[in-house]
Amino acid sequence: MPAPICWVSINTPPENPFVPFAVAKMPDAYNFALKDKYDDSKMFWASGQVTALSRGYWNSLGEMVSDAVNQSEKNSLELVESSLNLPKNKFAAILNQNAEKIFGDWKNLYTRLMIQYNGGAGLKYDERNLPAPSAPTEY
Repeated sequence: MPAPICWVSINTPPENPFVPFAVAKMPDAYNFALKDKYDDSKMFWASGQVTALSRGYWNSLGEMVSDAVNQSEKNSLELVESSLNLPKNKFAAILNQNAEKIFGDWKNLYTRLMIQYNGGAGLKYDERNLPAPSAPTEY
């Protein structure tokens, strides 16, 4: 391996992917974020939006989130495995580019989730007029 790596998830793993980073400078989107001031240039906020919406409506939106997490982690692992022969600086740069792509993907995922939610019209309800309970069987 050209450089040590660390897999980081910004929020809870069921709703957010683990992202590989070389032990080097991280992209700005993953650096310091204030918890009390919204900043759409930070992964902290993008991941928090996906988490908040999917937790409230996991039965309707969970499959989209789970598929996105799995695909993101699969792509990241393939990237790491295909980049093992690169010099340390190029390896770190490719992982940072991947992290930036995932940040963009998560911002887009939140938009897709909002479209699916559609003010509640995209939800399935049970006989009590509550979102139908369907607990995940695996993560």
